[in-house]
Amino acid sequence: MNQSVTTKTQIIQSALELLVSSGLEGLTMRKVASQTGRSLSNVQHHFKNKQVLVCAIVEHYFELCSNLIDEFKTVTTKAKQYDNYEFFLFCLNHFDDHTDACRFFREIWAYALRDPELEAFLVRYQRQTIEQLCCFWSAYPKENALKAAALVLPYFDGYSLHSHSIDLNNHEVALLMSDLVERLLKA
Repeated sequence: MNQSVTTKTQIIQSALELLVSSGLEGLTMRKVASQTGRSLSNVQHHFKNKQVLVCAIVEHYFELCSNLIDEFKTVTTKAKQYDNYEFFLFCLNHFDDHTDACRFFREIWAYALRDPELEAFLVRYQRQTIEQLCCFWSAYPKENALKAAALVLPYFDGYSLHSHSIDLNNHEVALLMSDLVERLLKA
């Protein structure tokens, strides 16, 4: 990894930590520079302003989500149809390991309600995730895969925010989700 990519990654990680601890209002370019041990001009060299930095954090989050689907595909069989229960359990267990990345999402969506450019950015990434899920379920009719993705994507967004208040363990949630998705896919 080259130095510029490493620096950008460090800045994004520091900004994410600040976002989780202080909220979007507490996230400033100066605080990010201070936390990363870099000058403000160095941070601004990589991210022109706060909005560009926030978009980079969102992009990083969606990349994690996208990589999660790809990672599941590589650790499972090369079969055309994947086991939905195993997929959901894999994702739910992953969310447990990345709670900070998930927690900031509420803050980002709230901010996006006041920022049409950020909202459009989020929508674009969510549409890419829906397409990726549809490819995951490519053995089923596209219409059914879209319905399943329409259920799964908002559920995972919500789960990442509210998993601590759900009185079901990951196994139980994976069973529930796989049952619902199987019904939609086979309808």
